Amino acid sequence: MASRRQQGAHRRTPQAERRNRYYTEGNVVRQERHSEEYVRVGTERERKRYHVRKNWKKASFMTLPYVFALTLASIALVVVSTRYLEARNGINDSARTVRMLESELEGLRESNSGLRKSISNYTDLEYVYKVATEELGMVPAGEDQVIYFNRTESEYVRQNEDIPKE
Repeated sequence: MASRRQQGAHRRTPQAERRNRYYTEGNVVRQERHSEEYVRVGTERERKRYHVRKNWKKASFMTLPYVFALTLASIALVVVSTRYLEARNGINDSARTVRMLESELEGLRESNSGLRKSISNYTDLEYVYKVATEELGMVPAGEDQVIYFNRTESEYVRQNEDIPKE
């Protein structure tokens, strides 16, 4: 009875066989193919041998040049990744520096704006008159303190030059 169950477990019905097939579209006609896994029927020992052979075939692709190429590709990947990370770090540092310099520039612009306003106050004649009269106690010059004269030689007046008497 036990032997009959084992034999029955390995038999496949036509429906199971159809499920285990797959089709490949060819250039002209559809071709039916069977998967090696499901076609293979045998004892446990034969199945183990089949898997050992299958693994050996996979391992046979690992020749010395293939391993050498994989090693070189891995080293190249590590080098490129390292360079990328270094470049990315440099970009982040530069961006941080740019943000810091932009904030410093904004502070300098605000300071410049304040200084321009104070300079414009000093050149405003009304402000100068107000400071001179209110803070410094100065008074406007009287008519007898102002002397007018014509100068014919030059348009510029030198401070240390003598004033003509005429």
